[in-house]
Amino acid sequence: YSVESENFESIHNHSAYAMLSHDK
Repeated sequence: YSVESENFESIHNHSAYAMLSHDK
């Protein structure tokens, strides 16, 4: 469960970072 949660969080952060980079 911890691994899945960490993986999900990592994906979420990556998506947010990608959106910010694309916005710039």
